[in-house]
Amino acid sequence: LDTILDINAAILGSDEFFELTWINPQGEVLPDPQVQMTVDNAGVYQLSVLNPINGCQTDVSIEVEENSIYPEVVASSPDLLDCNTDAVQILVDLGLNEGEYEALWMDPFGSPFQPAQVLSPTVDLEGLYAVIITDLSNNCSTVTEVLIESDYDQPLIDAGLDVVIPCYEESTSLNGTVLDGTLNVEIQWFTTTGLILEGESTTNPEIAQEGVYSFSVVDLGNGCSSIDSVLVEKESPFDIAVEGLDPICYGDYGGLNIEVFDQNGPFLYSIDGGEQFTTTAQFEYLEAGDYEIVVYDIDGCPSLTEVIQIVEPAEERKAGTVPFKEVPLNQYNNDIKNEVETYG
Repeated sequence: LDTILDINAAILGSDEFFELTWINPQGEVLPDPQVQMTVDNAGVYQLSVLNPINGCQTDVSIEVEENSIYPEVVASSPDLLDCNTDAVQILVDLGLNEGEYEALWMDPFGSPFQPAQVLSPTVDLEGLYAVIITDLSNNCSTVTEVLIESDYDQPLIDAGLDVVIPCYEESTSLNGTVLDGTLNVEIQWFTTTGLILEGESTTNPEIAQEGVYSFSVVDLGNGCSSIDSVLVEKESPFDIAVEGLDPICYGDYGGLNIEVFDQNGPFLYSIDGGEQFTTTAQFEYLEAGDYEIVVYDIDGCPSLTEVIQIVEPAEERKAGTVPFKEVPLNQYNNDIKNEVETYG
């Protein structure tokens, strides 16, 4: 029912000689009776028309019906906002209601949006939405709320600790972990500097080269993904210290002493670049020259290569001696002859 409603009575002939009496549904006489009355309640209204000249009276009744049926509204959204879904539609169901309706939508911040004729808007923000649906036939309105939820949770993952490939192994495996084991996920390893041999779509791929490996996991439920990385390095050659012992005198022999740091023995030592090995770290009776030293530990891992030069000192001469010089015989005889002639 509208707040105010006009009741019109038509009296045949002039009404200036008639007395009007309006009685509302509660039996109360309405003040200032007129042919057109404004009322605000539903029910049966009585109108008495009296001709004061002849005393004749006519009574009529008028029923004002009430239309206060509010729209039946159900608003819902079957979908969530997530990494796959940027926007969702709010569905409004008016049931079996017929007629013309107007919708006024309020976003989670309380601001109106969307044209009034849009019953089912598309939104891209989570939160509580409200809609006021008004039946234009009676101006009755229903307010309905709908909560738009979201799921942007990324998978919790761990690519594992950094890895060092031992020198004696050609490959190793990585150890990625999806911390929420209940998720339906898609796994992918990738690298631009390393080499994946197999298992790139598993948590434990086999790799064969140092580099940075990235562990990507997509939650197939909401489309959200996470990436973690692990550094893989190859075991580096270990350090050694080499002491070269030069000969003291010309014609003597030199030697080498080799020391290994922070490695597990026993060791194999080579002074010819790995052609021959021995278990001793001290080398004697070495002639002057260049020696290429490399050491292997118990796991077969090599050291850094060191090149040492053993230098022989210059040849020494005995005191008072002069270098021998060959003199041609003829020249020698001429010199003697000249000396004889000179001293006669």
